[in-house]
Amino acid sequence: MSFYKGLLIHPEELSNDWIKWAVDAKLDMIGLHPVGGEEACSSLDNLLQLLKSKEFLDNLNHLKKSGIQVEYCLHALSWLLPRKLFEQHPEWFRVNEEGQRSPDKNFCPSNPEAMAFLEQQSHKLGELLYTDNHRYHFWADDVASGRCCCPECLNYSPSDNQMRVLNVILKGIRHADPKAKLSYLAYYDTLEPPERVAPDDGIFLEFAPMDRDYHRPLADGLIEKNKKQYQMIAKLLDFFGKGDATALDYWMDNSLFSGWKKPPALFNLDVPVLCADAAMYAGFGFEYITSFACYLGPDYVETHNVMPPIKDFAECFDKIK
Repeated sequence: MSFYKGLLIHPEELSNDWIKWAVDAKLDMIGLHPVGGEEACSSLDNLLQLLKSKEFLDNLNHLKKSGIQVEYCLHALSWLLPRKLFEQHPEWFRVNEEGQRSPDKNFCPSNPEAMAFLEQQSHKLGELLYTDNHRYHFWADDVASGRCCCPECLNYSPSDNQMRVLNVILKGIRHADPKAKLSYLAYYDTLEPPERVAPDDGIFLEFAPMDRDYHRPLADGLIEKNKKQYQMIAKLLDFFGKGDATALDYWMDNSLFSGWKKPPALFNLDVPVLCADAAMYAGFGFEYITSFACYLGPDYVETHNVMPPIKDFAECFDKIK
């Protein structure tokens, strides 16, 4: 079975040690994932500042020369449509569950001016975060549910509204990179495939089963949360196809297992679950099998005096036939 294996880390965690670990483990991809949540916009700005640093660019070039793809994987919407615009254009932002316009999450994809602005900003971000393999991951806000409840948006499912947004983002990126492809993040309330809005050519699946039991295989039918996530995989692949299809799981995500608080907790990789899930994803035909691996940077090594289990992660994939 042929697939790419990769890990997503915070940009500031990319060090000479991380590069060595990635090369030694023969990873195919490193994803740079700025912190999400309320910090998403500022952490993206921090990434853009790092990209002006010679040392950081040298690290990226080292990865590329070693045959490791570099991708940017981020909750971009609060940067693409800054919340400060709410005072000037409240109609661009979502109607919340109480019926009020609010800049708290995402925006209103039924507003044509907001969508035009989104396209312009996506062009700009596509230029700033160009990738050699033309794969982009510009996600909506990092929330379980952030839909607009205006009458027009309510005619669409959360997945359909996300697809409306992604088609515009992809159009914007393609002003900068005509070969661009963009991920559809199947995550929480966008886990179901869209029903009314078709993906433009170049939209690919990124399946991120965050609402799962992390210590039981996803295919374990006795765990209801896992069963729900697992049952969506075939439907999503049928809808989007397998081209560039990406599994983005959480086996190595020490930020999650640390409760998103520093200092990072000591991390123990659940190897049996990882191996079972990796074989499952490969069997479904995913082209990329990846995991968040945040909070395993220099401060983790300094705190616990131990290397993160990057090699153990990679060895699970070597066992897949």
